[in-house]
Amino acid sequence: MTKRAVLYARVSNRSQDERGLSIPAQFAELGAWCEANGYEVVGQVADTGGKGSKRDDLERAGLDELYDTAERLRLVEGDVVLAQSWDRFGENNVPEWIGRRLASVCGGRLRTPDDPNEGDDDGADLLRLVGRWNAGRERRLMARRTRSRKLELARTGHIVASHTPTYGYAYAGTHKARLYEVHEERAAVVRRIFAEVADGTGIRTIVRALDAEGVPLPPGKKRPGWHGWNREFVRHLIRNDVHLPHTDDELDALVASGDLRPEVRSRAAAGSGIWWYRGKDYEGDAHRVAVPVPSVGVPRTTVERARGRLASNRPASSAAGRFWPLSRGIMICGGCGRNMATHTVGKKDNGKVHRYYRCQSTGDTVKGTCPTPVHVPAEKAEAAVWEWIVDLECEPRRIVSLLDRRIEAERRRLRADPEKEARELRRRIDATAARRANYQDQQAAGLMTIDELRARLEALAEERAGLERQVEECDRLGEGLLELEELREYYAAAAGPEGWMMRNAVSDATEVRRMRMLKETGGPDQRRRYEALGLTATAVAHDTLEITGIFGVGGVDILTTSRGPGAR
Repeated sequence: MTKRAVLYARVSNRSQDERGLSIPAQFAELGAWCEANGYEVVGQVADTGGKGSKRDDLERAGLDELYDTAERLRLVEGDVVLAQSWDRFGENNVPEWIGRRLASVCGGRLRTPDDPNEGDDDGADLLRLVGRWNAGRERRLMARRTRSRKLELARTGHIVASHTPTYGYAYAGTHKARLYEVHEERAAVVRRIFAEVADGTGIRTIVRALDAEGVPLPPGKKRPGWHGWNREFVRHLIRNDVHLPHTDDELDALVASGDLRPEVRSRAAAGSGIWWYRGKDYEGDAHRVAVPVPSVGVPRTTVERARGRLASNRPASSAAGRFWPLSRGIMICGGCGRNMATHTVGKKDNGKVHRYYRCQSTGDTVKGTCPTPVHVPAEKAEAAVWEWIVDLECEPRRIVSLLDRRIEAERRRLRADPEKEARELRRRIDATAARRANYQDQQAAGLMTIDELRARLEALAEERAGLERQVEECDRLGEGLLELEELREYYAAAAGPEGWMMRNAVSDATEVRRMRMLKETGGPDQRRRYEALGLTATAVAHDTLEITGIFGVGGVDILTTSRGPGAR
């Protein structure tokens, strides 16, 4: 009796085609084996790849077709379902489940060309079991070697390439040593997005403008339901450290923390962005590696302002039918630095409701626990913070003193006069025009070829563009300092003998105004005032908050609802 065979082939993804595992290649190999061993091929079943063709899935469409084919052909004992290897059927115990299901509909069995014999004795079953175990072990070893190789690539300063580079960049280098280079057309879009967000333009407005102008979508970023640019993609772009210019001190700190190798740091210029790789080593331990990449040309101050706009653009929580003015970016945990979450507890016996701000790590087993998790009573914290802000606004001299300290700290951080540096940069920009004319004169006099002229002009254009970006950054730095100085002048005038605050103080209207403001606790207007002041309340203990903002640093004792020792 002629032995019959149904051929089964499967691929998990398209990349397997490139390694000789395509469906036609598998069928050709299996067909040759059948011809050499006296089997008649009576059917072919293919799993064509995708989410429904994974080796650990028992509900694959190809398996349903296999069972129907085996039942229709009425396979009997001696007939086989033939696959290239056992991992084509599936991993772990999947082949056993397929074999049982197949036996329930016909008499055929599973087989691969590498099986030692055709018998069903215990020795053959044992050898097949060992073969499947070895195949699974080899897959696990390959996965461990692959992730170890990727980790080493990142540690040597290379990009672990995916199907799409980060927006604003393109891949450069060899296949095994990928690098990022700036894609100027996309980088211009990145600079535009950051500048508009930093200036206060809403993300929805930016997305609509990009769609209306026909700006190409990020390659590989289109998803079902997307009809153009996506707001979440823009938010992720702003938060991505690859677009943040890092200072020398920050790069040195990454070396000290072990995230960046010294030899890679030596090749990184100040102002480089950081592409983060998060992966596992050969043993399975998790690591994160910082890979410096060239800057797309967004000034650091622009990035910081855009991120600040993004952080302050989050509406307050309305959980449990209540407005939480300190939620979503205002109150953070002093232990882990994450935003405090809202929490409501109701007691059934007396009907009382207790509301808290608590650390998000409470009950979080994914992101890890907080070293010092805290929770604070919501009503007491909100009243204490508001009273602190009210007292601050009713004492202009105190505001002036706090702003003086903030301005001095900002000047120390800048380490230079932004206006003076901008003037020097503009002088160098003007000098590039003279150099351009000089190059052209040399080419006209026959002192250089047209190709040499083109190369020098291109280099000169890149130098000029870099200087212009530095001027823009200096202007941004100067604007931030100027805003603080103007705010300081406003409150200084208000604190003077003829200032409106002092006139109110003489007429005892200040206390009236203070009492009226204290009654406004909890409204959206209060939230907007917090955002305008750049306020952050850090819960350093269950009963103590540290308040920071454009005015400096202060402290609040929640239990007594009064200013702490750091307030004055």
